[in-house]
Amino acid sequence: MLYSVVLVGIFSCFAMDIWQQLIKNLFNFPASNWGMVGRWFLTFVNSKNLIVLDVESKDSFKNEKIVGWILHYCIGIIYALVFWILAYPLEVLSTTLLDGILFGAISVVVPWFFFLPCMGKGVLALKSAKPVLVCTLAFFTHIVFGVAIALLFNVF
Repeated sequence: MLYSVVLVGIFSCFAMDIWQQLIKNLFNFPASNWGMVGRWFLTFVNSKNLIVLDVESKDSFKNEKIVGWILHYCIGIIYALVFWILAYPLEVLSTTLLDGILFGAISVVVPWFFFLPCMGKGVLALKSAKPVLVCTLAFFTHIVFGVAIALLFNVF
């Protein structure tokens, strides 16, 4: 079980990353900046302040990009664990395309209402330059991520 959850989480994050690069290359929309996520996390660890206003202007850390990527994949594994719990012991979800879409659509509340505010972008990215774009990209990225989780549990 743990082996499957870890593999599904890793490969689902990889699918998300490929999707973001595809969107970036086709439409010139920005991909997630995992270095800024690493900077936010390291600032949080050092200051104990969960909300880091204007994270881009904070001093950089030596390995912030690596920390951000590791955090990204660890969170992906946690999402996979949540899906596994909902699909197997609880039998609320199944490993279908439709339930993957549903899970992805629901999972986007985490960046909208937690990560974006914590990184100083506000709820639903309202303090960013393009909140609708940020939220739309996050929504479709999480759909891809949720579908990958659901379908990969059929493989692993």
